[in-house]
Amino acid sequence: MLKKFFLTLFLLIFIFSWFGINGCGKKSPPEPGRYYNKTKGFSIKFPKGWEIFEGQTEEDPVVEAVSPWESDSDMLSEFISIYVDELHNWMDLDDYYSELSINSENELAHYQEEDSGTSTIDDTYVKWLIFSYTVAEGAMQNISYLFFKDHQAYIITCNSEPEKFYMYKSKFEEVAQSFKFE
Repeated sequence: MLKKFFLTLFLLIFIFSWFGINGCGKKSPPEPGRYYNKTKGFSIKFPKGWEIFEGQTEEDPVVEAVSPWESDSDMLSEFISIYVDELHNWMDLDDYYSELSINSENELAHYQEEDSGTSTIDDTYVKWLIFSYTVAEGAMQNISYLFFKDHQAYIITCNSEPEKFYMYKSKFEEVAQSFKFE
C-alpha cells in the first residue's frame, strides 16, 4: 500500500515537473539568431555577422540588417530591410504591387524592372520583383517580396551592388523564406 502511494506520488511529481519544464503547451523558446518583433507580429533570421538596426521613425524600416564590409574597396554594404505598412484602404496585393512599382519608378534614379514572379513565405502568397536603380554612392540591385496579412503589407527588400547581386541572391531568398508570422 505504501509502495503504491509513493509510486503514484512519484508519477504525479514527474508529470507536473514535465508540464512545468515544457510550459504547458506554450510556444517554444526563441530561436538563437532569429530577430523577433512582437509589435509587428513577425520574426526573421538574418545572416550571421550582419549588424541589425531597428527603425526609429515610421518612415524607417522596422528592422534592417547590414552586411560587414568585405574589403576596403567596398562602396556599399548589402542590406536587408523589413517594412510593415498599415493598409488603411481596401487594396489587394496586385494593386499594392502596382502602386509600389510606380512609386519606385518615380522616386528612384535609373529604375529598371528586371524580373518578377510569385512565391509563398510562411504559407502566404507573395509577389516578388527584381529591379535596379542608382543612388549617390552607385548602382544597386534589389529583390523585394510583398505580401499581406491582417490589413498590413509586409515588404522584405534585399539590396546589393549589381555585380554582387547573384552571389547574394540565394542568401536573400533564404532570409526571406525564414520570415514567420508570430
